[in-house]
Amino acid sequence: MNIVIIGKNSLIVEGIQKCLKNQKINSLIVTPNIFCYKKKLIDFSNIAKYRIIIYILSEVNCENITLLKKIRHNYPEQKILLIVNSLITSFHVLRNLGIQGIILDTACESQFVNAIKTIFKEGIYISKEAKNNLIGNIMFDPMQINNNNGKNNLTQLLTNREKEILKYLAEGFITKEISEKLNICKDTVNFHRKNILGKLNVYGVKNTASLIKFAFENYLI
Repeated sequence: MNIVIIGKNSLIVEGIQKCLKNQKINSLIVTPNIFCYKKKLIDFSNIAKYRIIIYILSEVNCENITLLKKIRHNYPEQKILLIVNSLITSFHVLRNLGIQGIILDTACESQFVNAIKTIFKEGIYISKEAKNNLIGNIMFDPMQINNNNGKNNLTQLLTNREKEILKYLAEGFITKEISEKLNICKDTVNFHRKNILGKLNVYGVKNTASLIKFAFENYLI
């Protein structure tokens, strides 16, 4: 397995390269601006050995999103693992870019290796730290959770359909997209969404953002 590393942060690039060497994985370091030229300097589509692209994402802006879209369009067969800054919270912006994995730039070597192995085997990997950080940084109302109610009681509050909708909401899907995935009308999605909020209101859940955070913290999805 050979991997391409795209990034400007030399310290992170060197750290990733060291981890890959420890695993006896070859890597090619590329700067982001190499993709900004009309002429392809490296044709990944003709070099099958480059199975994974590691992209170091320091911030979410138009330039980086455009570049990720270009990479995905030109090299659809390659798997993309994002190494994101811990301050990034715009997870929903990345959802439609065909990303197979996301970990924080503070991840340990074992976590990084797990991400690589999972993606290589056609899986999806989002580290727990990345998930908690991205969800935790969403603006939400302070919640007073009744610790006397365990996971089982919370789970029993929701129907299977409500759990399905909650899962899609947590992944960033909007009402229209959820209705298409579940083959139900948008009004039905909104109906279940309202019921979920109503059932969990006693725990301080007031809006969709706090609902998502609550779901992750209590393993409801």
